[in-house]
Amino acid sequence: MAEITRWAGTAGPVSGTPPRWPGSVRRTSSVDMLWPAGVGGLLRLEGRARDLRTTTEGSAAVVGTASTVVEVDKGTVTSIQTDPSAESAPLVGHAARSFRRALDEHAPWLTTDGSLLGLLLDEVPVTSLISMSAPRRAGVVDLDTSLRSPSRPKVDVCAGWISGGVMIRRIANGERPLLGEGPAVPSLLRDDDPLAWHDQPTLSPHSMRRRRRLDLSRSADGTLLVDSLFRDAYVEEDGTETGVHEYGLTATVDGGTLVVTSIEITARVLPGPDCPNAVASAQRLVGRRLPEVRALVRAEFEGTSTCTHLNDELRAFGDLHALATLI
Repeated sequence: MAEITRWAGTAGPVSGTPPRWPGSVRRTSSVDMLWPAGVGGLLRLEGRARDLRTTTEGSAAVVGTASTVVEVDKGTVTSIQTDPSAESAPLVGHAARSFRRALDEHAPWLTTDGSLLGLLLDEVPVTSLISMSAPRRAGVVDLDTSLRSPSRPKVDVCAGWISGGVMIRRIANGERPLLGEGPAVPSLLRDDDPLAWHDQPTLSPHSMRRRRRLDLSRSADGTLLVDSLFRDAYVEEDGTETGVHEYGLTATVDGGTLVVTSIEITARVLPGPDCPNAVASAQRLVGRRLPEVRALVRAEFEGTSTCTHLNDELRAFGDLHALATLI
């Protein structure tokens, strides 16, 4: 097999964060994947999110915050804490991988209201999934054994795991697959703007963090302008953060109807060479209204033309309808 790179993407990781636009709203969120009892044991998901409005004069005001602490033991959600407070008892005891179905049943408004709390709770299934690369990377779980397990990615579930693709061929040939062992990623913080992001604690080795930034502004003709970044990163033993997934998104939306008029995706860091083939799937959202994006992506974006993590970025993009009234 021809030699291939250890990570895929067309642009590489982004460095820094753009300035906040006058007259804009910035939504940032993070979910930390932590191992308080040791790597591979109890998983603690700490979520933080903030909406920040910047006036045309440049002053800023926090217009919303949320936080969550979700513990997952052996794949089952065992405790949930939220701020703002929400009735979470019916959600405890569900499998993390099916947590979105539990939200549908017990708190359906959180999947449609575009809220910060809804965003953080919606992250539970996928952050639980990708967190399991940490035990493999740390040597706690044998890689060969884990790849033979029923829980490993199924063939044709997404662009990266397409039948006959690089990831599948490497496993078939007894080689190590590309499990997000990407490049070192630069900081997203701005020295000249302490409000560019919400507060995030320093991560310990073998933990992971999912970050999102979404900027929304309005042009002179009322068009909504969107710029967004999504990054998953892993902390190496020496404290270096390396990229696992990273996508950039820009879009325009009709300010009156909330119909998506254009969208462009930049694949920056992805684990497999076939993963960037999912980028074109985002064009299916052109002509659709923001409030229907979350449900549409969840129902129809599946198979080898899509990417699980790009789907998550598109779902979060759909939440913009809740921010449009703030600008």
